[in-house]
Amino acid sequence: SLRRALKLPTGQDLLLAFDGESIRLLTRAQGVARARDIARKYVKGGPSMADELIAERHAEAARE
Repeated sequence: SLRRALKLPTGQDLLLAFDGESIRLLTRAQGVARARDIARKYVKGGPSMADELIAERHAEAARE
């Protein structure tokens, strides 16, 4: 009944988050978005980790 009320399809993974005061029910996509928002606080203004990884892979390929 909760899934129907929230229009969530059967089988969709849900995350339960407790922050010490309240409980939140999140979809996996919402959980990932929330984690990204938190991580952005710690990597502000820094280089893109994805760009760094791609550059490393290109350098490895060039060495081979």
